[in-house]
Amino acid sequence: MTEKSNIRLVGGGISHESFTFVPEYMPKRPGIQQYGQEALDSNRGTRTNLGAMIEVCEREGVELIPTVYGSPASKGRCLDESYYSMLNTIIEGIEKAMPIDGVLLLMHGGGATETEDDLEGHVVEQVRKVVGDKIPIVSPFDMHANIGPKTMKYGTFYCGYDRYPHFDSYERSAEVTELLIETLRGKIDPKIAYAQPNMIITPVMQKSEYYPMKAVIAKVHEIEAEPGILSATCAAGYPYADVPYPGVTTMVIADGNKKLAQEKANELSQFIWDMRLDFLARVVPVDRAIDMALAEPEGPVVLADQADNPGGGAGAQDGTVALKAMLDRGVTNACVLGMRDAEAVAKAIEVGVGSTVTMKIGGKLRPWVGDPLEVTGYVKCISDGKYRPSRGAAWWASRDRLNKTVVLNVKGIDIIITELGCGTTDLALYRSLGLDPTSYKMLLVKSCVHYRRAHDPIAKKTIELDTPGWHGTRLAAFPWKKLKRPVFPLDVEAIGISELKTE
Repeated sequence: MTEKSNIRLVGGGISHESFTFVPEYMPKRPGIQQYGQEALDSNRGTRTNLGAMIEVCEREGVELIPTVYGSPASKGRCLDESYYSMLNTIIEGIEKAMPIDGVLLLMHGGGATETEDDLEGHVVEQVRKVVGDKIPIVSPFDMHANIGPKTMKYGTFYCGYDRYPHFDSYERSAEVTELLIETLRGKIDPKIAYAQPNMIITPVMQKSEYYPMKAVIAKVHEIEAEPGILSATCAAGYPYADVPYPGVTTMVIADGNKKLAQEKANELSQFIWDMRLDFLARVVPVDRAIDMALAEPEGPVVLADQADNPGGGAGAQDGTVALKAMLDRGVTNACVLGMRDAEAVAKAIEVGVGSTVTMKIGGKLRPWVGDPLEVTGYVKCISDGKYRPSRGAAWWASRDRLNKTVVLNVKGIDIIITELGCGTTDLALYRSLGLDPTSYKMLLVKSCVHYRRAHDPIAKKTIELDTPGWHGTRLAAFPWKKLKRPVFPLDVEAIGISELKTE
């Protein structure tokens, strides 16, 4: 292929992380949907996925023709009605723009609809029907992508995030855009291959700054540095989806050499499989965690209630197990970020700042996370939930839509209670409520991994709790129906009898 000028790309995306075990669906107009030129104008210059695509295309003199970019909230499967409204807009935009040179999609990788277990695979299949066999179709993928056979059959190549918390979504979106443009200019001939080591990793063990995932990402970068390799990815998967394979996928892109790409994808897959036992979750029972926190000479000690994480599509963020244990143990000088309970917020606002109130908080939205907890405390603060994000945290903070928020002090524990789910990625949230997160002995944070971006720099110690919840580590407890078995670590066949023996 000779170098091409006047490259025309069609862009669009459906980004959804679908927790399929709860019967909740995305509403008809979910989350954020941006259409056409408005999408480009509002994302230009931002550190977002789409911002990266725009920046690269404009720098390279490439035309990016937008369709729709949808980012619905992560909860349940997508309604077919809302999914097809976005998909049809993308397809119609491609048909209207033809002839084009490439399709630059923006997808999460962990999506499912009422009728499609592989949202992304279905998208690229439908796009392929329109553009034919030769036009490249690419997308960045979240680290929690579940890669199905359709995705690999109909798409051209993908670049997945390396980091969780997702520090590098901008960089990976820029990377996939640059590779697409280099392909169309005849500078490279990308060939992608993938492998799947037949294992599921709970998100609490996917954090990229810590072993064992840190070792995997180091291996990814080692492979990327080899001659002939353009990109490598470990998609750790999103395990809360009852689809045929919600597990680990390795993808490697080689320049013109499919065999090399497959060899390296297999090598990375084997590397991960060989260390599979290291990916078993190491979470701590709540009472033991409190003992450990009390034994620390200084705070704050962060207790991560990873099973009640609202960011993974399942957690209601109203679990009471850990808070009840802290109260029963007489813990003081602690803060809870946060508790979702619109009813409790309204009652606190009704009585006003400085007033004492007795009410039940939490345990109202989902079973299995503890009963509503009756507490008596005084209302320390009332807020509209808006706050100025810390420098460098604006993208994350923009996702935190708390609405009305109160701080209720119960026996020396400040409980941040919000109408909506509460993000944990910016310490400015505490400070907007008059709280100093560094002043507490314990911080109970309802988050799996993303909280680390803000809390690791101040934590004297971090302990991941073994609590009940829909985003927890007990994957075998879910009612799997579609998952292809056996798979590690759910099945003895995958673990190996010898590995179960103790000396």
